[in-house]
Amino acid sequence: MLKEKEDVGYVFVYGTLKCGGGLAVGFDEYRMKSIDASINGVLYKGPFPLLKLNEDGVSPHASKVYGELHKFCNFKEVIKLMDQAEGYYEDNEDFSLYVRRTVLIPINGHIYEAYVYEFNGYGGQIKINDFKKIESGIWELPKETVFDEDWREDNEEMEG
Repeated sequence: MLKEKEDVGYVFVYGTLKCGGGLAVGFDEYRMKSIDASINGVLYKGPFPLLKLNEDGVSPHASKVYGELHKFCNFKEVIKLMDQAEGYYEDNEDFSLYVRRTVLIPINGHIYEAYVYEFNGYGGQIKINDFKKIESGIWELPKETVFDEDWREDNEEMEG
C-alpha cells in the first residue's frame, strides 16, 4: 500500500483526470502540483481512455503512456473520490471498471510512488482488445478545453 505521509500523495493521470479534463475540475481544490510524466503501458481509445500496464514494466522497449503526475493534499479524501469516479471497489475488484495500482515514476533523478487506475472492464466483461490502441500513448483532451497553467510545472521536482 502506498505510504500516505501527512495526507499528501501522488496519482498518475492520463485521460479525463489530466488538468483541463472533464473529471479534473472535481479535484482542483486538492491538487498541489502537476508535472508531465510517463509510465510503461498501453493506452486504448474508448468512450474514455483505457490503460493497461505492461507486464514487463521495466523493459526499455515497453510502450509508454504519457500523462501527468499530480500531488494532492487531503489524499485519503481524494482517493475515495477518485475510486468512485473510476468505478473502483477495493473490496470487489472483479466488479470494478478500473483497479487502483501502485507504480514507480522516475522524474529528474527522483522516484515517485503513485497510484494509477488500470482498466479492468468489470473483471473482463468488457474486453480491452475491442478498442483501438492509441499508438502515441497520449490521450488528447478536447480542443475546447481550457488548460490551467497554474497547476503544471514542467521538468520540475514535485517536492515543495
